[in-house]
Amino acid sequence: MDDASDEPDETFSLSATLSTGQNDAGQATILDNDEPADDQPTVKSFTHTLVEDGDAYDVSGDALSGSSLGNGTAMEHAFVWTTAPTAAQYGTVTLNPDGTYSYTLDNTNPEVDALQANQQLTETFLYTYTDTDGDEATGSVTITITGANDAPVVYPDTNWAMDATTPGGENEHILAVGNVLVSSPHSGAPDGLDRGDVKDQDVDATDTLSVIQIRLGNAGADLPVQSATTFEDGTIIQGLYGTLSIGADGSYVYVVDFDHPDVNRLNVGEHLLDVFTYTATDGSLPRETTLSIAVFGTDDPPVFSPAIETWVPLDSTQTTPGYELGYPITLDIQDVDSSFGIRFIASLPDGDAQADGRLVYYENGESVDVTAGTVFEYEAIPQIYYIPPAGVELTSTYLDSVSYEIVDSDSGMVSGTGIVNIHAVPPAAIAGPTAQIGDGTNPLNSGSDQKFTITFANDTGMNFINSLQNNLDDAHLTMYTDFQVAPFTVPVDAGSQDGLFLEQQVQVRLEIDGQTFLVKNASAMDSDTWAYDSETGLMKAVVDFDDIMLAFDNDPNKNKDDWQVDPHGEGPGNTLTLAEYLTAHPASPTDTWILIYNDTTGGSEQARFVSFAFSANQEGDDSVVVTGTSGLPNFIFGSDTGNDILTGADMDDTIIGRGGNDTLSGQGGDDILLGGAGSDTFRYTAGDVGDGHDTIMDFHVAPLDAEGDVLDFTGGLTGATLDNISSFLEFRNISQNPDGSTKADLFVDQNGSAGGTDFASIATVHMTGVGDAESGTEILNAMIENNSIKIA
Repeated sequence: MDDASDEPDETFSLSATLSTGQNDAGQATILDNDEPADDQPTVKSFTHTLVEDGDAYDVSGDALSGSSLGNGTAMEHAFVWTTAPTAAQYGTVTLNPDGTYSYTLDNTNPEVDALQANQQLTETFLYTYTDTDGDEATGSVTITITGANDAPVVYPDTNWAMDATTPGGENEHILAVGNVLVSSPHSGAPDGLDRGDVKDQDVDATDTLSVIQIRLGNAGADLPVQSATTFEDGTIIQGLYGTLSIGADGSYVYVVDFDHPDVNRLNVGEHLLDVFTYTATDGSLPRETTLSIAVFGTDDPPVFSPAIETWVPLDSTQTTPGYELGYPITLDIQDVDSSFGIRFIASLPDGDAQADGRLVYYENGESVDVTAGTVFEYEAIPQIYYIPPAGVELTSTYLDSVSYEIVDSDSGMVSGTGIVNIHAVPPAAIAGPTAQIGDGTNPLNSGSDQKFTITFANDTGMNFINSLQNNLDDAHLTMYTDFQVAPFTVPVDAGSQDGLFLEQQVQVRLEIDGQTFLVKNASAMDSDTWAYDSETGLMKAVVDFDDIMLAFDNDPNKNKDDWQVDPHGEGPGNTLTLAEYLTAHPASPTDTWILIYNDTTGGSEQARFVSFAFSANQEGDDSVVVTGTSGLPNFIFGSDTGNDILTGADMDDTIIGRGGNDTLSGQGGDDILLGGAGSDTFRYTAGDVGDGHDTIMDFHVAPLDAEGDVLDFTGGLTGATLDNISSFLEFRNISQNPDGSTKADLFVDQNGSAGGTDFASIATVHMTGVGDAESGTEILNAMIENNSIKIA
């Protein structure tokens, strides 16, 4: 056939024989194949995959690559993007008219961020391709975004707590409580700064965060935090200034260490920082951040002894050598945050040192008197000294009470008062027992006996009793009290200083061997016993044993105490004095004396305390005899030349023998015993073992005639001899001091009889005369050789 296009199609008749043998006939039209068919355009669809937070975050391509038109030539603008160029949901797309395109993933898109690992998002961009006769084909570019596991985003957390000793007290914010995984404000800190926990986050929608590790600061060891725990059963970690407990759920509690010295030193508004590093995870990706706790200080009250006993020789010539400035007074005040001062309420008179003695401090080498109203800030409290009076009769013990207030430096409020009782003991004076009824904080009740029992069953008591018998005419009882019309002050209120109510209402009795003696009766006629003492600011009475009278209760029905002087006593004038009674009935160490105080009349006139001190004088001896006051710390100074007997009590005492052959006994408590020059004896009894640990200074192991000292265990080690002493005594922990002396701990068998089975350390001894001893046996042998141990 010709290829002419104007020739019609031709029709032919055909016949065909089928395989079945049948013959069919028909017609067929033969097309003119020279006219082309209408072909459709061909297009290609493209798919690109991007990974969230992956290294590749953009793609590009050409939609026309791999595409073709049908018959003829493409129409103008045959390629058209049917998706708007700004329609991208998860990134930025560029669709060019020539078919080229580019796509950049937005990794900050919230929906992209929320994808879990292997989760997918897709978006598709469509285009059309049209040929000359209007046929269209649609193609696509598809972007598939595959999720990845996002790491948690963690933030520093801050909180605060306070140094306070009483939960629920004035400072209630003593704990830091919070949750590092949950946002929570922690306002109200003393410095005014806002603190708080900031929620740690994970953008992956189904991820849950937990705490898996905690450590102190940046360099501490990581401690694991067990899963499914709270602060109640979580990990406990010790911080710098407190303890943190934290659970896997992020909850925590921080408790301040109130006993930490750095915490206690904080003043109001000051703070320390305790920083912990914790690790949070979403189950696969861990991240670290910090929890910082600010520990704020409070105004801690000073710690001090409300009363201190100081004992010194009355003879002013005994200050030389060593105490030319005076005897140092220990106030024993501790304030860890240094936020207070002291103000003296009553001191010694600022007058004639020849008659009164002085309380002084030194500036530029010159003494300055401490008087009522003198104020010192804590960090500027100077050493204060007591200078005994000069030129006085050395027959009676001087008892001066110096009182002071503890004053808050910030508020000016008084937080407590303290008293230093200064006992100036005359040479050869027998410092008898002392007592105090009432502690100075609460009034003594009216209408009832207030009693204090005194015993003498020790060596010091025996010495007092023996000396008393030889000096009954010079024995007396000294009393001090703050009795006055309420409110109570020291000095005693001016309206009460005449002692009128005190004379009329207060009765003091002494019971010995079942006999009752009137020390001071409550009587308006007896009006010259009590007098205001300007040195102490207290009411003072001194009663000689010759003026203490045997008495009887004039009210047989016992409706009230009506004690009267017994007119039928055994004395020359029928009445009987205490001195006469003790002459006829000598006192014994087994005696029990009972002091009785009775405020016979109710009302606003009362005392908060009354103190007693017995003493007797003995001529011809420079030594002093002191027995410390029970229940109070004692600071005892011996004489320089006498053979003193210095005995502490049941608290922590300091005893300094100085010169002479002194006997020192600390009794209970942790005592410091300093013998000084001379052959001194350090005495221990069975009751001292296990009751405190002493420090013995300058113990000299040498013969007695070479000022050797002695450890005296007489009566304390049953069955001990010098041959078996090592079963009762041991020296351990031996070392050499920088000055060449030897230091060793002295151990004593606690039961004092079996020996060698149950040792306890009773003292640390600093000694000379044992050479370079390296064993306890060497020390013990040196002491035995020089008679430095006494056991019987």
